[in-house]
Parts: sequence; structure tokens; C-alpha cells
Amino acid sequence: MAARSLRPRTRLALVLSAVQRDGGLRRALFVLPSVLPLVLQRRHAGRRLRWAYFTRHSGTLWDWIAVADNLNILWTRVQNRNLWELVDHKVAVDTYVSTEAVAAAKWRGMGQLMCHMGDVLVFGDVIPDARPVLEGRCTTPALLLVTNRFDVGVSVGEERLRYYKFMAEVVQRPWIWFIVNNPYDVLYVKSKGVDLPPERTLLLRPVGASFLPKPLPGEAVARAGKIALIEHVGKPHLEVTTVLPWLRAKNLMDHVSVLGKYYGGPVALSQYRATIQIPYQVSVMKMYESMAYGAVFILPSPTFFVELLRTYNQTTMEFCCRPLLKQFPTAWTEVMDWYTTEFIGGHVMFESWEELEQAIKGEGKFTPEFFAAKKMTSQRLMLASRQKSLEGYQGMVSQLERQSCEHMQRSEFWPPPYMDAWGSWTGLKDDRRSGSWG
Repeated sequence: MAARSLRPRTRLALVLSAVQRDGGLRRALFVLPSVLPLVLQRRHAGRRLRWAYFTRHSGTLWDWIAVADNLNILWTRVQNRNLWELVDHKVAVDTYVSTEAVAAAKWRGMGQLMCHMGDVLVFGDVIPDARPVLEGRCTTPALLLVTNRFDVGVSVGEERLRYYKFMAEVVQRPWIWFIVNNPYDVLYVKSKGVDLPPERTLLLRPVGASFLPKPLPGEAVARAGKIALIEHVGKPHLEVTTVLPWLRAKNLMDHVSVLGKYYGGPVALSQYRATIQIPYQVSVMKMYESMAYGAVFILPSPTFFVELLRTYNQTTMEFCCRPLLKQFPTAWTEVMDWYTTEFIGGHVMFESWEELEQAIKGEGKFTPEFFAAKKMTSQRLMLASRQKSLEGYQGMVSQLERQSCEHMQRSEFWPPPYMDAWGSWTGLKDDRRSGSWG
């Protein structure tokens, strides 16, 4: 499945003619919104809409490629990191830093182009990446995909409090839509004073797509009898700080393959008997991608997971959401996808270190038939989740495209509200009502 990224000729010709006539890109960006109604006329004649997808994360990109291909969406990908060149690197020391000033600088530099990069805008992974168009009064319908990074890059303190207050206003805009890819994010956003609008918000899990090259067929034989463990060097994950030393002390390393950060992708994991996983996040793309191929994860049971969190602190066992267990002591599994009913049946649970040792050795109930059945269940559960997500996307896509067309006909949205302010800033005057340009 490949992204269809060719821009319609009509729009490209209009932009190029504006550049040629008015002598520069900045003039073209001011001309662009005025000529888009001509593109709208072509849409009504059967021309399909184009979407612009902003992301910096390969996992979310792969997921969008699969969704867009399934729903036949025309789209263009924009790498958010490139916008870093528009800001002072002494202020924004890395590409994630998001403040009001940084967002304003990006809007002044490329905001109008971002706003009209597509008929519908999608911001995946890092929600503050949408800040320039949100603060810039862009009214192009936009979809924000919340995937554990609602406030990444926003400094803790007054800046973050202003961000939450701003987002509480943003959610009231009828052209801003939300998809959250796990139930925990809804609670997290709400805890910050931001109530996602139920009429414009859907919970849709990732569809579990991956475009990594598949391993060679002969490699599967060597993996079939092994348990995998992914070692993130330098990360305070329990697998690194505790499980690996325990495996060595128990002389279990002959049963285990220790993989690095680049472990080969979901197909490779599916070729092992199972993969040991101590959750450090409520959900990760690796889970959805790997289950789609029938991979099995060995997890501590909910009871043992709580016990581990009580035993080990954050420097030994990193976990994003320790307050979650205190807030929902009996219902936290309902909002943590590793343990929700949609997926838990595809995992292998261990209640103690002794039971983990049995699973690794293949003793007791942990027979080859047991693991084979888990692989089938894992894939079945993920494919059912994928179908549900695609159906949800289909309904939202229809609503967003309808709204995009309607906005062109409504005076409060077209011309865009930012036009007057930007016209004053550039010194250009918009004389569209008289049919000429000053």
C-alpha cells in the first residue's frame, strides 16, 4: 500500500501562476486562499479531496498509510521536523519544543501553506505539532490523532497550563475532530481540564500496519523454539534492569533470544514462541503491529503487575501512568490496552517469577499447543479490532470531507479569518470583492 501524493493539476497550476504573476512565494501564499473556490467547483464536478498528514513517527505513518489506502484517500505527508528550521534553535533546542512563541514563528513562516496543504488536515502522534495552525485561526477541518503524546514538548509549569487552557478552547471549534487510539488518553486529556467533544471524537485503535521488510523464510526455524526479549539499552525498563539479570542467574539464557531496539519488526516477533513484555506504556504500536501477525506477548498478570510496581520504583521499572492505578484501583485494566478485554486473551500471563520460568522452559500448561492456540487468538483479536477501526474511520472521513466542502460556502469560514491580520502584516491588500489585486 503506497501513499498517493500527486497534487491535483488544477491547484498546482493556480499556485504556480500566482508565483509567476506576483513575483514570489510569499505573494503566492496570500493569493492561494482566494483561488481555492475554483478548486471547489472542480470538486463538485467529481474531483476528490486531498488530505495532508503531518507526523514525525514511522509507526503512526504506517498506520495512516493503511487507513488511507483502505478508504481510498488522496493524501500528502508532511514531516513536522522540517518546520524546526523556522524557529530560533537557541529557544527551541530540539524539534519537539512547543511554546506559544515557537508556534507563532512557525505560523508566520509556513502557517498559511500548512493551513491549505490539504482540504482536510491530520496531525498524528505529537498533538502540539498542530499548534501553529490552531493558534493561527486556520479553519480548514482538522483531525488530531491522540497517541500518548498530547502534551509532549510543552514545558511543565505555566507554559503547559496555558497550553491546556488553549486546548480547552480548541475542542469547542466545530471543525476540529479527534481520534484517540486507546481509552487511557481520554482520561488523561480530561484530567488536564480538556473535555473532548463526544460528537467529534472516536476511540479507534491502530490497525496494526507495518511496512518493514519481512525476514528471510529460513530464519523462522531458528526462532520457533525461542522466547524473545527486547533490550532497550539505557532505558529503565524492567526487562533491562531486572529480568535479564534474573534470566542469567536462573541459567535460562539458552531459551531466550535477546534482541536490540531494531528487532526486525512484527513478522520477526511472530516467529518466536512469544516475547517477554513488561508494559512501560498503556499501549505501544508494537503490540498492535505484532498481534496482526499472530505474535504472542508474555505479560505479568494484572495482579503481579501491580505487585511489581509496588516493588520497583520508576528508576528500575519505568511506567508512564502510575497514578492511573491509584485513581482506578479496580478498573485500571479497562483503560490499559495491554490488559483490556479486546486484547488480553491473546497474551500469556504469569502470576509469579516461578511461573515465568515455567513459560520460558515450556513446562506445565505452557505446551507448544498452548502457544499455538495463543498465536491464533492474538491474530484473531487484532484483526477484529482492525475492522472496527476501519469502519469508524470511514464514517469520520465522510463527515470531515462534507464539512470541508461546506466551509467554502460559509462566510464565517471563507475567506479564512486570518486573512485580514496577515494582509496587514505583509502590507498587501486583498481586493477580491472588486475582482483585482492591489
